[in-house]
Amino acid sequence: MTGKGNLKLIDPPKINFPADFESYDPKVSSNITASLTGVSGSKTFEYLIIPRNAGEYKVPVSGFSYFDLDKKKYVNIEGTEFLLKVAKGTETITTTVSGVSKSDIQFLGQRHTLY
Repeated sequence: MTGKGNLKLIDPPKINFPADFESYDPKVSSNITASLTGVSGSKTFEYLIIPRNAGEYKVPVSGFSYFDLDKKKYVNIEGTEFLLKVAKGTETITTTVSGVSKSDIQFLGQRHTLY
Protein backbone atom coordinates (compact mmCIF):
# COMPACT_ATOMS: atom_id res chain seq x y z
CA MET A 1 0.00 0.00 0.00
CA THR A 2 1.29 3.41 -0.91
CA GLY A 3 -0.08 6.82 -0.02
CA LYS A 4 -0.15 9.86 2.24
CA GLY A 5 -1.30 9.92 5.85
CA ASN A 6 -0.78 7.85 8.98
CA LEU A 7 0.35 4.60 7.34
CA LYS A 8 1.34 3.18 10.72
CA LEU A 9 -2.36 2.64 11.50
CA ILE A 10 -2.98 0.42 8.46
CA ASP A 11 -3.58 -3.20 9.45
CA PRO A 12 -2.79 -6.16 7.20
CA PRO A 13 -5.64 -7.14 4.88
CA LYS A 14 -7.77 -10.02 6.11
CA ILE A 15 -7.11 -13.03 3.91
CA ASN A 16 -9.19 -16.17 4.30
CA PHE A 17 -6.75 -18.92 3.39
CA PRO A 18 -8.25 -22.35 2.64
CA ALA A 19 -8.16 -24.99 5.38
CA ASP A 20 -5.53 -26.91 3.35
CA PHE A 21 -3.08 -24.02 3.80
CA GLU A 22 -0.84 -23.44 6.76
CA SER A 23 -0.44 -19.68 7.13
CA TYR A 24 1.66 -17.42 9.31
CA ASP A 25 1.33 -13.83 10.45
CA PRO A 26 2.53 -11.43 7.77
CA LYS A 27 5.91 -9.74 7.81
CA VAL A 28 5.30 -5.99 7.71
CA SER A 29 7.77 -3.61 6.04
CA SER A 30 7.31 0.15 6.16
CA ASN A 31 8.99 2.95 4.24
CA ILE A 32 7.51 6.09 5.78
CA THR A 33 8.78 9.65 5.32
CA ALA A 34 7.68 12.76 7.20
CA SER A 35 8.18 16.18 5.63
CA LEU A 36 6.68 19.67 5.77
CA THR A 37 3.98 18.53 3.32
CA GLY A 38 2.93 15.58 5.52
CA VAL A 39 3.57 11.89 6.00
CA SER A 40 3.83 9.57 3.00
CA GLY A 41 5.30 6.24 2.05
CA SER A 42 4.45 2.60 1.65
CA LYS A 43 3.65 -0.43 3.75
CA THR A 44 4.13 -3.99 2.48
CA PHE A 45 2.65 -7.20 3.90
CA GLU A 46 4.37 -10.51 3.04
CA TYR A 47 2.55 -13.74 3.83
CA LEU A 48 4.14 -17.16 4.24
CA ILE A 49 1.67 -19.89 3.25
CA ILE A 50 2.25 -23.60 2.86
CA PRO A 51 -0.33 -25.50 0.80
CA ARG A 52 -0.76 -29.10 1.92
CA ASN A 53 -2.52 -30.42 -1.20
CA ALA A 54 -2.42 -29.77 -4.93
CA GLY A 55 -5.40 -28.09 -6.60
CA GLU A 56 -6.98 -24.76 -7.45
CA TYR A 57 -7.92 -22.52 -4.54
CA LYS A 58 -9.91 -19.30 -4.41
CA VAL A 59 -8.50 -16.98 -1.77
CA PRO A 60 -10.71 -14.01 -0.82
CA VAL A 61 -9.08 -10.79 0.42
CA SER A 62 -11.02 -8.17 2.39
CA GLY A 63 -11.65 -4.67 1.08
CA PHE A 64 -10.12 -1.45 2.36
CA SER A 65 -11.53 1.95 3.34
CA TYR A 66 -9.69 5.23 3.74
CA PHE A 67 -10.38 8.95 3.92
CA ASP A 68 -9.36 10.78 0.71
CA LEU A 69 -8.16 14.26 1.70
CA ASP A 70 -8.52 15.63 -1.84
CA LYS A 71 -12.11 14.38 -2.25
CA LYS A 72 -12.90 15.04 1.43
CA LYS A 73 -14.78 11.76 1.76
CA TYR A 74 -14.30 8.09 2.58
CA VAL A 75 -13.41 5.78 -0.30
CA ASN A 76 -14.05 2.03 -0.28
CA ILE A 77 -11.94 -0.38 -2.28
CA GLU A 78 -13.80 -3.62 -2.87
CA GLY A 79 -12.25 -6.90 -1.78
CA THR A 80 -10.89 -9.25 -4.37
CA GLU A 81 -10.29 -12.94 -4.87
CA PHE A 82 -7.11 -14.65 -6.04
CA LEU A 83 -7.00 -17.98 -7.81
CA LEU A 84 -3.98 -20.01 -6.71
CA LYS A 85 -2.98 -23.11 -8.65
CA VAL A 86 -0.90 -25.49 -6.56
CA ALA A 87 0.90 -28.23 -8.49
CA LYS A 88 1.63 -31.61 -6.98
CA GLY A 89 5.13 -31.62 -5.59
CA THR A 90 7.75 -34.31 -5.36
CA GLU A 91 8.82 -36.02 -2.17
CA THR A 92 11.90 -33.78 -1.96
CA ILE A 93 11.15 -30.67 0.08
CA THR A 94 13.10 -27.52 -0.73
CA THR A 95 12.03 -24.39 1.09
CA THR A 96 12.99 -20.84 0.19
CA VAL A 97 11.61 -18.26 2.57
CA SER A 98 12.03 -14.50 2.45
CA GLY A 99 11.54 -12.37 5.53
CA VAL A 100 10.71 -15.11 8.04
CA SER A 101 13.00 -16.49 10.70
CA LYS A 102 14.01 -20.05 9.89
CA SER A 103 13.12 -21.13 13.41
CA ASP A 104 9.54 -19.93 12.85
CA ILE A 105 8.81 -22.54 10.18
CA GLN A 106 6.85 -25.56 11.40
CA PHE A 107 6.25 -28.84 9.60
CA LEU A 108 3.14 -30.77 10.61
CA GLY A 109 2.95 -29.22 14.07
CA GLN A 110 6.61 -29.76 14.97
CA ARG A 111 9.17 -27.01 15.30
CA HIS A 112 12.40 -27.59 13.36
CA THR A 113 15.49 -25.46 13.02
CA LEU A 114 16.66 -25.24 9.42
CA TYR A 115 20.30 -24.69 8.50
